[in-house]
Amino acid sequence: MKKFLIFPIFFVLICNYAVCQDLKYGIRAGLCFSSQSIENPDILSTTSINSLKVTAFVDKALGNDFYIEPGISLVGKGVKLYQNAQTDIISLTYLDVPLNLIYKFNVKRFGKLFVGGGPYVGVGLSGNDETQSTNTTSGQSVTFSGSEDYKKIELGGNINGGAELNNHLTFYLNYEFGLNNIAGDQIKTAGTLSAKNRVFSVGLGFLF
Repeated sequence: MKKFLIFPIFFVLICNYAVCQDLKYGIRAGLCFSSQSIENPDILSTTSINSLKVTAFVDKALGNDFYIEPGISLVGKGVKLYQNAQTDIISLTYLDVPLNLIYKFNVKRFGKLFVGGGPYVGVGLSGNDETQSTNTTSGQSVTFSGSEDYKKIELGGNINGGAELNNHLTFYLNYEFGLNNIAGDQIKTAGTLSAKNRVFSVGLGFLF
């Protein structure tokens, strides 16, 4: 629980610093297409699942059109797995804390285009594994622990791009990729030696 609280506290401290430095802040929300890079010889194929992502962030100008954007995101991750006689839909909810470096291009009478990226730390909050076979459908909760289903902490990177209009409305694209193997002992015992999250998201936001 103490580890879980570190990330929201860290974000609050950043926001307080942002206010003191007269920084901008914003919010984004969008649709995610989530999948995983998996190492398991029994899985025939994988496809993405749809989920949602909501992000609050602060925007600090560094000079020369560079900005730093720390934030906090609630994001749905997961994957759909196909085996011989079974399909599993794994839905996971994470709290992500990204720290991005952004470059913005001024576009006359339009606003700005931006591109950038950086690292993030993710904390697994909850999840569900829905199993579908020929005649039955069942579900069970996913546990986050190194000795169980998925590891609690995820480390990764993300790439951003989009536009900021003069009316402060924003459009964004984002791709995040987990770097560490989040497969826990129980999943490894079932045959998945490695699992890494992949999430592509698109959405709208507003910069205050």
